Amino acid sequence: MASLVNSHSVSFLRWSLLGVGVWYGWNRQNYLTHHVKQRSLDHKRIHYEELVEEAKIAYDTKLQKEQAKIAKRDGLTTIDFNSYKFDGDAWANWAAKTAEEPPKKK
Repeated sequence: MASLVNSHSVSFLRWSLLGVGVWYGWNRQNYLTHHVKQRSLDHKRIHYEELVEEAKIAYDTKLQKEQAKIAKRDGLTTIDFNSYKFDGDAWANWAAKTAEEPPKKK
């Protein structure tokens, strides 16, 4: 009785499956490598944005402290808009006055 499956067909099928497996592995490796690089770039971008935000907050805090010192020197009680002691008219007059004055050299 003759064999139902030819040995050449089996050999061809085995090599074809090997080729498909190699191709799948190569594609999967490329996908994973790209995915890891993308996550790394996203992580770096998020970290950079957090650092920039922290620097902005630190700069605003420093600037606000300097403005508070100048305001206290000029007679304002506070420049914090959320404080109950805040006087909007006095602050507006002070801000207009300081905008007109040239900066003082130390």
